[in-house]
Amino acid sequence: MAIEQKTIDFARNIFNALDENAWEGNKKGMNRPAYSLVETAAMDVITSAAQTDLKMSAYEDLAGNRY
Repeated sequence: MAIEQKTIDFARNIFNALDENAWEGNKKGMNRPAYSLVETAAMDVITSAAQTDLKMSAYEDLAGNRY
């Protein structure tokens, strides 16, 4: 089964948004320090895409976990 182009575009857009928000201290991969501003920004990118593009609901608990 082939992956639809819109799915590929969606994944590419999220990857590019996360790459733009990459932690400068990290030279490999998409790692971010836990509980940092860059981690929060990355979660914002994913949450926004889920809510806007996929029409999913999202919420954050008192500990900052997102669902």
